[in-house]
Amino acid sequence: MEPISRGGSVSLLIRSFAHVVVQRSRGYVKQSQKQHGGREAIFPEREDPQVVDYSIKKTYGNLLTLVEKAFNKEKPLFSLAIYYPLLITKDPMPPLNRWRKDDKRSRELDRIGFLKRFESSARAFELSCETLLEKLLAGYQA
Repeated sequence: MEPISRGGSVSLLIRSFAHVVVQRSRGYVKQSQKQHGGREAIFPEREDPQVVDYSIKKTYGNLLTLVEKAFNKEKPLFSLAIYYPLLITKDPMPPLNRWRKDDKRSRELDRIGFLKRFESSARAFELSCETLLEKLLAGYQA
């Protein structure tokens, strides 16, 4: 195979791609079958795309409101206190040297990760919450 120079052969490049690229378009299949003496493939008739009414509120109902409340910035229900125990300690003078402001930032990133999982799908969010619950239960039993 000859090297492709700046002004080189485009046809060489096209021939090279023909050996590596898999073509799956209807036109390519029909043309290929004609070239190789096969009978023409029969494809189903395409239908026009249908518009589907979609409402995230209808789909998820009250779940969106519950998630919004859980992630409230002032006093979140979903605080991930497992990663920042100062949020729930009853000790008036907790050992501050153990928990830094960076821990709070890290916790916020974790919360954003959970929201991203919810954005991906409610099921992905549910699985993440189940994993968190398992960690909480394991820590509680220890």
